[in-house]
Amino acid sequence: MRMKKQILAGSMVFFSALASYGQSYQDVLENRKITVNHPDHTIVAYLKPVISVSTESERTYTWFSGNQIRTTQGGYSGRLLNGLYEDFYLDKNLKERGYFDKGLKQGLWKSWNAEGVLREEMTWDKGQKNGNYAKYSQAGVMQEKGVYKNGLRNGDYEKYTEAGVLAEKSTYKDDLLNGKQALFTGLKTAKGADSVKVVHYKNGKVVQPKSFFPKISTPGFIKKLFKKKATK
Repeated sequence: MRMKKQILAGSMVFFSALASYGQSYQDVLENRKITVNHPDHTIVAYLKPVISVSTESERTYTWFSGNQIRTTQGGYSGRLLNGLYEDFYLDKNLKERGYFDKGLKQGLWKSWNAEGVLREEMTWDKGQKNGNYAKYSQAGVMQEKGVYKNGLRNGDYEKYTEAGVLAEKSTYKDDLLNGKQALFTGLKTAKGADSVKVVHYKNGKVVQPKSFFPKISTPGFIKKLFKKKATK
């Protein structure tokens, strides 16, 4: 009888502890909810059961061991994060939010500053940056936006001033400038239009734009042209 009372008392303490941390029985035992406290923030994440994972060398895996969340490229040695991930400031305001799929970041991730202002949006696919992204200033003003493909910047890219005015419009291919880059100087032309400096790139190197006029390699070109007219 005394043993039963001790077990009952221990169970009550256990479930009271769960309640004090806002964690339900189902969250802890079925979804494997974890809470990791740091001096200036608190992480709440899930370790939903994973059957098996074949790791890839170029991927970075996030896992849990020894009451710490760890990251390792190409492998892991603990329980993989799998499910919702939330990081909170001490005042319970969100710092970062996203999802893990078998230890890899997946889908849209967002981060905020201590005042609750959105700082970054990034799209992930199996642990690689893949899709649209945007970065914001401390005041929440758009600073840049673009697209990632397989971890590299690709496609249209825009950069803004602190005030949110477009300052650059470029195109990337595999993380290198490729195509036309328009730099908006903030000045006006004589006709009142925005002054724009245009630079052309190919694989990260500046190139001269193609000319629509034929190249005149030698003076003989002009002589032949006039000779043809004279014979007509």
